Amino acid sequence: MKKLKLIPMEEVDKQMNWTAEEIRRIKDNVKYMHVAYTIKEIRLSKKLTQQQLAVKAGIPRSVISRIESGKRNLTLETLMNIADSMGEEVEIRFVKKQKYRDL
Repeated sequence: MKKLKLIPMEEVDKQMNWTAEEIRRIKDNVKYMHVAYTIKEIRLSKKLTQQQLAVKAGIPRSVISRIESGKRNLTLETLMNIADSMGEEVEIRFVKKQKYRDL
């Protein structure tokens, strides 16, 4: 098996020469994927299929799939509905912005 080499983020930055807009989009995507991953993680921990969660939340299974895969943005209302359907609550905190390299 081929061993993978980890490249420091600073080196990736140099190689990619990203613009400020590209960096912003990457940061936004990382934040969104964290929410999507959390939804899936909780769903699996409760041994729910996407279909079962969709029925409980009253939304199509395809929407759950697209949310969990990061292909669909969700509203706060939908997020709270999904959380409630799994017996969870949504907690929103405002925190100090992090620098890109701190992600």
